[in-house]
Amino acid sequence: MTAEQLDVAKRFIDYHTKEYGFEKANVEFRLGKIEQLTDDPGLKTNSFDVIVSNCVVNLSPDKKKVLQQVYEILKPGGEFYFSDVYADQPVPEELRQNKVLWGECLSGAICVSDLISGALDAGFTQPILVSKQPIGVNNDELQKLLGAIKFTSCTYRLFKNKPAEESTSVNDKFGALVT
Repeated sequence: MTAEQLDVAKRFIDYHTKEYGFEKANVEFRLGKIEQLTDDPGLKTNSFDVIVSNCVVNLSPDKKKVLQQVYEILKPGGEFYFSDVYADQPVPEELRQNKVLWGECLSGAICVSDLISGALDAGFTQPILVSKQPIGVNNDELQKLLGAIKFTSCTYRLFKNKPAEESTSVNDKFGALVT
């Protein structure tokens, strides 16, 4: 997020606070790098119930680090709810460097299998797919560059399990979510 984007977001805090009936804002925006969440003294370990992200992880050069950082600051039982762009095969390095594809959030796309392994390695439970939509590339020049690579927009829910001794449900102890 740029400083300009942050300014736009901050301008709407009062509107949304009133719209949803809160007496004071329950959201705060901070400028920083998503790979360095724990470097911010205001983002403490085990302090967030929910973290929401929309097409941000895709832009990070170190997605595993992002997942580790998010896991670190979530409370036990907390949720990472996010939407991002995924590729059906690895995006070649030369395409990852393409500024137009980067701006379209395509060059930073990873495969779903990489998300799942990264999430599990970070300590999350099995990612839960909420929605999946194909992304069409309507520019012939870009499609030629991309070749056979197909993209999807997916929304996932990732949970940080509570330690077994803190669990209130038998399902928590086995990493399951029953809804």
